[in-house]
Amino acid sequence: MVMKINNKMKVGILAALVILIGMFIFYQWYNRKLVVASAKEFSKEFDEIDKSWVLSKKEVTSDTKQLIDIIENTHPFFILEGETDNYKKAKAKFVAETSKSMTKEEFKVEVSKYLSSIEDAHTEIQWQVDKVLDVNWKYINNKLVILDDKNKLTGKIVTKINGVGIDKVFKSIDELFPAENYVAVADNYSVYSKYKEVLGYSGVECTKDIDVTVTNGASEENIQLKFLNGANSFSKNNEIYSKKIDQSTVYVKLGTCVINGDLGKVIEELELELKEGIKNVIIDVTDNPGGNSEACSKLLEAINVKPGSFGSIRRFSELAQKKYGFSKKSGYDSHDSSNDAVPNPNISLYVITNEETFSSAQWLATWVKDGKLGTIIGRPSKNMPSSYGDVLGFQLKNSKLKGQVSFTKWTRPDKSKDSERVLETDIYVDYSENPLDKALEVIASKKK
Repeated sequence: MVMKINNKMKVGILAALVILIGMFIFYQWYNRKLVVASAKEFSKEFDEIDKSWVLSKKEVTSDTKQLIDIIENTHPFFILEGETDNYKKAKAKFVAETSKSMTKEEFKVEVSKYLSSIEDAHTEIQWQVDKVLDVNWKYINNKLVILDDKNKLTGKIVTKINGVGIDKVFKSIDELFPAENYVAVADNYSVYSKYKEVLGYSGVECTKDIDVTVTNGASEENIQLKFLNGANSFSKNNEIYSKKIDQSTVYVKLGTCVINGDLGKVIEELELELKEGIKNVIIDVTDNPGGNSEACSKLLEAINVKPGSFGSIRRFSELAQKKYGFSKKSGYDSHDSSNDAVPNPNISLYVITNEETFSSAQWLATWVKDGKLGTIIGRPSKNMPSSYGDVLGFQLKNSKLKGQVSFTKWTRPDKSKDSERVLETDIYVDYSENPLDKALEVIASKKK
């Protein structure tokens, strides 16, 4: 017997199916929600466990010895300068302070203080930037000054953070982070004074709202600030592209020093524009963290500009051998610098820099400055023109702290300026000014 299904039954079956599907979707969504929530809680819990991770005295002293061995057997500082009095004091203090049980975070602080004694911004231990203050301020003329949304000075000078004097915060920053020149000191103060971890180390109570005391010279007031997620607060423009400003001027943004398709496209465009008679090339390396210096030399070659050569003292070590396969793990080799630069007389070259122009990007500015190949516009870099570099990564066995150490000292093309710690710009541009606009003003003035 075949059962007949009327319209009413069809509607009922359809409704039941809709309900069942809805229940299934809800079940999947609810369980996914629980899983996501559980993952977030686990991540939060893991972060707290990681920060409060207690190392035994044996584990701490073992990592201390491992780190000292890595640094002293790898860094060219010890070939060039030996164990200076400053280094000896830092090392002795490091050994003394780490001869006991402590948390991973406490050990990281002591490691940072030890490494900063070498004054090499390439050699460091990793800091987890979890929270930073939501504020725009800069250390200018020996004062931490709040800027407005257009980067103009407000006249509000920071004196305290939750009652702790700003000089105490600066002292902590000096202890924890290396500074190669006066630009680096100011940049360190501007950046690290926002870090929650650094503020906590300085004695600032960070479990409550942050009150910043400011003065304009006549009166004081408190400004309340909040912490932001650190991962989202230091985003930089790492793009590589070019654009034609007008018939005679091309602008190149080199946001990072890598050899890739974007760089290849820029080089092709530059070579084409050169044939069509461009007269001005602007290369912008603001906020460029460095990378492969060949990216910079290729840009110069594309406009028929020949830079000089950096000299080097490269140290061999077990760490370097492991990464690069060198035949030896001790000793060093050296190469002299050369300033045999050749400009393109038909091109006016402008390079835009700022405090964060670093490593290989700083090489570009140094090549141009030493070889008199063009004009440097903007603000000087926190990286010395002759500096350490070529980093090797390492991880400490017990604390699992990760860091990097230089194994090369690079010397600028112009040997007569090797002792200079800052590559000053030819044209200084204030924070509130646009350096590209300034470059275009200079170009326009030459046309008159």
